[in-house]
Amino acid sequence: MTGTSVLIIYDTCYAHKDILESFVHSRLRLVLCLILMAFPSLALVASTLALMTAVFIAGFTSNKLFVSVLTGVICVIFFALAIAAIYVFNAPIQNALNDDNNAATDGRSSSRSATAALIGQQPA
Repeated sequence: MTGTSVLIIYDTCYAHKDILESFVHSRLRLVLCLILMAFPSLALVASTLALMTAVFIAGFTSNKLFVSVLTGVICVIFFALAIAAIYVFNAPIQNALNDDNNAATDGRSSSRSATAALIGQQPA
C-alpha cells in the first residue's frame, strides 16, 4: 500500500512537467509534496509504535518475572540501537550542515540548485 501510493504521486509529478517546475519556485509546495509521499509510511510507523508501546506496557506490568526481565532487556537493546544510530548518522548530518553553511556564504542556494537538477533545468 505504501509503495503504491508513492508510485501514484511520483507518476503524477513526472507526468506533468508544470508540477516539477513549480517545485523550483515554491519550497512550500516541495515540502507538502514530500509530506504527502511520506504520509502512508508515517501512519504505518505511528501505528507500529503504538502497538509496541502497548506490548511493552503489558510486559512491564506482567506478574511473570521472566516476561518483565525480557521486556527490560529489549528496552535496553532499543536504547543501545538508538545511541548507535545517532553516532552513525551524526557525521553525515554534520557534513551536510557544513556544506549548507558554505553554500550560504558563497551566495548560492544548494536546495534550489538540487531541485533544479532534479527536473533537468539550470539553477537560477
